[in-house]
Amino acid sequence: MKTNIQIIALKKVISLVEKVFATKNVKRDIDIQAEIMKAAAIDYSSMTPEEIKKELRKAFCDDHTGKMHGIWSISTSCLANTRCLARMLNGESICAHCFSASMNGQYDALRVKLLRNTFLLNTVDLTPDMVPEIRVKSKMFRFESFGDLLSPLQVKNYFTIAEKANERGVICALWTKNPDIIDKAIKQYGLVKPTNLQIIQSTLKVNDAPASVEYEFIDKVFTVYDPEFIEENGVNINCGARDCSTCRRCYTAHDGIEYISEKLK
Repeated sequence: MKTNIQIIALKKVISLVEKVFATKNVKRDIDIQAEIMKAAAIDYSSMTPEEIKKELRKAFCDDHTGKMHGIWSISTSCLANTRCLARMLNGESICAHCFSASMNGQYDALRVKLLRNTFLLNTVDLTPDMVPEIRVKSKMFRFESFGDLLSPLQVKNYFTIAEKANERGVICALWTKNPDIIDKAIKQYGLVKPTNLQIIQSTLKVNDAPASVEYEFIDKVFTVYDPEFIEENGVNINCGARDCSTCRRCYTAHDGIEYISEKLK
């Protein structure tokens, strides 16, 4: 229990999430403090590998709609991530437009699931026998469609899941605004990036794609542009919020760094 609280920094999280709820259109009857504490109280250390495997399978999302229809994913909660919360409150960050925070406020089951996922992935050191088979027809799996990386252990666990997915020919993609955590994980655990994993660095600000990236493990850079900037600068929008399982741009290897551009919704 103490380890969970140390990792997630609960007091800071709760303070920040209350500020976010106050500035966004979120239902006020949500007792987010109680929900976070309940998720933190789950004792995964007492579970067997088979029990962890069942918990991890429940953590997968296999019923996406819209552009991610047919793709499986696993995500954590932006409401339990101090970096996410701080960026939501920063008017200069793309996170000020966070769709995930709004969805967390609207859908109770999703919010509770993502909180549970956060503690599971940041407290349990997954071994291959704890990872269920990923039987997704599209052969595509996404890491983080609602949150972001929180600790080196989470990165290690995502690499373990990606390696398991590779056994069935599934290609994976990880979106993050926190590549420094991946760098720490690689150094701390001696990790090698799975061959079926594309790592996508999400740009922190609208209209601000970096000319280069700091880390060699980055495969793609994802940037959001507003309509006015697109028109004035002739930006080529190559992500049109189409069907991801048909496009596959983010999931497919590319020579050098590939820049992906999306129009601000």
